Amino acid sequence: MGVRMAIAIALLAMWASAAPADEVRQLKFHHNSDGALHFVQTETVAGAQVFWSERSQVLIPHPAGTVHLSGDREFEIIERALDAWNAAALTCGDGIRLTLGEPEPGEVGFDRINRIVFRDERWCAPIDCDAFCGRREDCRGGEVCHNPSAAGLTTLCYNVESGEILDADIELNGVSFAISDGGLSEAGGSELADLANTFTHEVGHFIGLDHTCWNPENGPQPSDHQGNLVPDCRATALLTPEIREATMFATQTNGETKKATLEQDDIDGLCRIYPADTGGCGCTAGSGNPGSAVLLVFALVLAVLPRSRQSACRAGRFSD
Repeated sequence: MGVRMAIAIALLAMWASAAPADEVRQLKFHHNSDGALHFVQTETVAGAQVFWSERSQVLIPHPAGTVHLSGDREFEIIERALDAWNAAALTCGDGIRLTLGEPEPGEVGFDRINRIVFRDERWCAPIDCDAFCGRREDCRGGEVCHNPSAAGLTTLCYNVESGEILDADIELNGVSFAISDGGLSEAGGSELADLANTFTHEVGHFIGLDHTCWNPENGPQPSDHQGNLVPDCRATALLTPEIREATMFATQTNGETKKATLEQDDIDGLCRIYPADTGGCGCTAGSGNPGSAVLLVFALVLAVLPRSRQSACRAGRFSD
């Protein structure tokens, strides 16, 4: 289903409205998810489910990392999170492989490089019109600032007709939160966002998983892989323990660490999208030509609330 649900607090507004089939647009969301055996695959407005056609993806971290963790711990934690998803993929035939590349400078944007950027000074991203996933005439430059309650943001640029993901970037919020490991952070402060917890969830969005509970701010209510309507995140009586424990659940508490461990629902979602590599995918693709179809940017954010702060998903640019 659509990546409209991500771990975060709010939903970003769409940047662009309907566009011709040769245009590229952007979209951003905050994280919200449901869970156990009801995984949701991100879906485009054309009804295609998003996926990577290239089964080996490299993620490139910015060398600056974060000052919140000593040494190179952030890169070690990121690599462990990727290894967790890789291990899950092995249970169903190694359908996708995620690798941490060598650090290199660079900003987020549609450049076909999957970047990881920590933002310790400003929770905003510059807008480069030469790397804009949308119509160039719609690009105004400047910067876009994210919801301060979001601990992480994943932005996907994909082909609307086929669902093929073309670029994905992950940003981590070191402005509103103390990025931590095991409850410790060099930044101090009481609002902790455990890096393994946040990043493991963001990788779920990176590969095409949505939240399994629905935030009305994110648009029409989606369905899970079985065709059932995804429960409203506000309907707590419908959110079973299995749903709440999933890595792709839509909220996280202060200092939470449980999302660093994948649950069966998360693994089932991964295996459906990326079954044993037989040349196909567990996706429902449209019939459009990838070269001429609209590209959308979809952004998913993970938010942490004070104390029992919870994360929510939000949408903003239709291109993710």
